Amino acid sequence: LWPQTLVGDVNGNGAIDLGDLTMLVDLVSKGSSNERSDVNNDNETSIGDITKLVEIIMQAGL
Repeated sequence: LWPQTLVGDVNGNGAIDLGDLTMLVDLVSKGSSNERSDVNNDNETSIGDITKLVEIIMQAGL
């Protein structure tokens, strides 16, 4: 069981920041995923997750 995490916390450090975006772009470019990389909850890791994470970061003003 994975502890509950923030949607968008791709690297698991407890915060949503540019480090998550960097990791997500790397995962998508490699065709990989992790248990936190499906940001938009469509059961795949893709460009859609990058778009959703950018929206989250922009809404937070980071």
